[in-house]
Amino acid sequence: VPAACPHAEPFHLFAADWHTEILVPSDWLPELQPLAPGLAWVALGFGQRDFFMAERPGVAEALAATVPSPAVIRAQFLASVPLSRGDVEVLALRGNRTGLAGFLAAAFARDAEGRLAPPVQSGLPARAFLPAARRYSLAYTCNS
Repeated sequence: VPAACPHAEPFHLFAADWHTEILVPSDWLPELQPLAPGLAWVALGFGQRDFFMAERPGVAEALAATVPSPAVIRAQFLASVPLSRGDVEVLALRGNRTGLAGFLAAAFARDAEGRLAPPVQSGLPARAFLPAARRYSLAYTCNS
């Protein structure tokens, strides 16, 4: 029987086909809140930069994703947690906010002073792509 986490707080896991993302309350990551103030949740997805940011990734982007390369984290801000539907499953989980928020904050690239690197792309409503601290590889993907 697993031990109960005494200070567990809700978060969600989003799974669509082969891709997963984590959804946490946006106040868990205050550095990101200026990107979309007032929205309660942020979905974070990790991916190979060119493939993940392409409007319609093709063969070239897919082949580039087979070798270690730069990665981004897509931050999609939401007013509420989406519902499961069709091939999209949203799982409700509970965990330690401090540990999970620290792990997620460490996933973003930072400058020499420790500040969050600026978005690679933003401007779409409540969505930004930020440089990731780790590189993408077939051994380290969104499902890692």
